[in-house]
Amino acid sequence: MVWGKYSIRVDNQVMIIHCYGSWNAVIARQFIAEFKETARYLYHAPWAHIVFFDDWVLSTPDCEQPINDMLTWAVNHKMTHSVRIYREDALKSYQLNRMMDEQDTSHVIRHFYTEEQGFNWLAECDYLVEQARIVA
Repeated sequence: MVWGKYSIRVDNQVMIIHCYGSWNAVIARQFIAEFKETARYLYHAPWAHIVFFDDWVLSTPDCEQPINDMLTWAVNHKMTHSVRIYREDALKSYQLNRMMDEQDTSHVIRHFYTEEQGFNWLAECDYLVEQARIVA
């Protein structure tokens, strides 16, 4: 089986992430290391991230706690807003909420169906992105 991949880029104070395929612990560890390295350029001030999940095909259960820990780390390093972009999918919602529940009050988490909705909401929260389109 070919495991998933990801892309990460930064635009102003927003980390833009696109997830692809099925993830296992190896790809999760690689992602977490790159996420934290990239966040070093952001956490001098409040920041947000937007994650595209339409092309993601879930993760093995051993990814859930490390991703949860990474998101807790991000909140502790000034991440204030988190956007999830994907079409309605009960399994994705279930697993994503196991990683970081939308009801978590440590930061603001929103789920949108389109990138336009997500970027517009971030702009309303004063997180402006110059090049919103994902270049994957």
